[in-house]
Amino acid sequence: MRYPARRRAAAAHAAGLPAAAALTLALAAPAQALTLFDPSREFAMPGPAAFPKYAEMVQRYTAQYQQMTSACTTGAFALCAHIARWADFINRSEGMSGMPLFEAVNTYFNGFDYVTDPSNWQTADYWETPLQFYDVYGDCEDYAISKYFTLRGLGVPAAAMRIVVVMDENLGIQHAILAVNTGSDVVLLDNQISGVVSASRVAHYTPIMSINEVGAWRSR
Repeated sequence: MRYPARRRAAAAHAAGLPAAAALTLALAAPAQALTLFDPSREFAMPGPAAFPKYAEMVQRYTAQYQQMTSACTTGAFALCAHIARWADFINRSEGMSGMPLFEAVNTYFNGFDYVTDPSNWQTADYWETPLQFYDVYGDCEDYAISKYFTLRGLGVPAAAMRIVVVMDENLGIQHAILAVNTGSDVVLLDNQISGVVSASRVAHYTPIMSINEVGAWRSR
């Protein structure tokens, strides 16, 4: 699938920020009907705010962007070096689309170290912004979040993606991945799998809930 041409926001361009940082995050937007999973086996929630950890992460991300827009023009903000790395990757990925883009994003972020939430944040479950992930690395949902916002910054629409919390039936634990509807298939970007794979090839994940910036869904 080829997505519309990218347009970098003026403020982000002036500050040298990646386009992902300039996204408008609509927490109260109505849910959209997607085809990532069997719709008969899931039901829409009122919106992303139904999942507080996601909503709180978005609030932190928005606050970071407001700081970055002014501070990174002078280099005063502590995370400016991470922003520059993110911007460089996004700039190098411009012009890519479809599976080559998904593979590039998946491979790039899977190269970051895995660090648990108790080690980073002294709590069992904390959803990081992409800039926090660059700073201290993170666990499964943090990989998925960073991949999601990077692809959004590269022009992939929200309606084509969901961050999905699943039960890993092999390990008996919850896990998070990014699912993308390519138009002809649903593919998974997973920090536990080196390459991008079709969801039809992964039988050991049972979806629990999924979310993007326009909607949220619970699985039956």
